Amino acid sequence: MDDQKREELKKYRSYSYQEALALVQDELAGMDYGDLTKFCAEQGFTYNTVVSLKNGKLAFEVPTLILQLLAAMDFDIRMTTDTRSVGKGKEGIIKTNSFVIRKVF
Repeated sequence: MDDQKREELKKYRSYSYQEALALVQDELAGMDYGDLTKFCAEQGFTYNTVVSLKNGKLAFEVPTLILQLLAAMDFDIRMTTDTRSVGKGKEGIIKTNSFVIRKVF
């Protein structure tokens, strides 16, 4: 990791779910097979789920898993949920998750 990226990650910044997912996938991609296996075992993650997440194969969003992985990767994280009503009934409710993240080195 270069110094500029390291400095950027040290700052708190708001990330959308997709940005947080990409950050986790980037971190996971940097791990060798043996390191990823060990990481999953030590942190109590299901290896197959983490690999599916890493490869973009999960068909649904997993914000709690993203939070848990970020915390295990030494990120200081907070999740916020923004709920807005844009109409009537359940169809008119928009719920978005965002993450406030910084890397602890």
